[in-house]
Amino acid sequence: MTGGHFDLFLPSGFDMEIIYPGFPKGRCDGVWEVLKKTREVKRAGADFIKVMCSGGVLTTNNSPEFSQFNKAELKTIVDEAEVNNIGVAAHCHSLKGINNCIESGVSSIEHGTFIDRKTSQKMLKNNISLVPTLLVHQFLYKHGFPKWDNYASEKLGKLKEIVKVHKENITMAYEEGVNILMGTDSGVIPHGHNLEELTYLVDIGMSEVEAIASGTVRAAEFLNQKDLGLVKPAMVADLILVNENPFEDISILANNDNICHVFQDGVLVK
Repeated sequence: MTGGHFDLFLPSGFDMEIIYPGFPKGRCDGVWEVLKKTREVKRAGADFIKVMCSGGVLTTNNSPEFSQFNKAELKTIVDEAEVNNIGVAAHCHSLKGINNCIESGVSSIEHGTFIDRKTSQKMLKNNISLVPTLLVHQFLYKHGFPKWDNYASEKLGKLKEIVKVHKENITMAYEEGVNILMGTDSGVIPHGHNLEELTYLVDIGMSEVEAIASGTVRAAEFLNQKDLGLVKPAMVADLILVNENPFEDISILANNDNICHVFQDGVLVK
């Protein structure tokens, strides 16, 4: 939305938003604009709708604690997505934003930083999944902002607070039974580091088997991809072979040197 997370319009009047050909601009406000934008995104070939329902860590003009889009706008997006048989994934840190998303019927909450126990119970009751992306905050806090050095110092203080509360709140949500799925906020986190997320999922209390399932079979079920996520006949053979046992030490998956072979759709690519 205007002035929200990833609205890259600058006070100077310059719009930094870069759009790929055929990719609709995401900025929209009000019921009629979000309805049209949802249809435009679906027309472009989207498998799901991503909506920014709170401020973010990387945007200078807002805060993760602030909610974005009102419930009428969100419900319009969700209803139109349902008509097209696709889900809605909501970027959301703020508690109010998460509750707005639950009431509007989104499919998943991405990040969920400031979630509390009552809201976790509401997510469980409404069968809404949580993709905590624990790695993204940890990675940025440890390694900085390689693409945004000019305002890294402004964000590091906020990140330090977020890293602590995020892990505590996601641990609580997991203990309440919320369906936790693996995700990494790819694009912010360089590819090749993705599987580090599994170590953080084990840190919140998951077993190694459960953490792996959160990014394979349970993720495939959530995405309605019936031929993915399991090693069995008639399933797509997307596989990795590793030289150690991740059920004994999940962190071995975070090191690419431990991945011996990769099969994509049954074809050996590494």
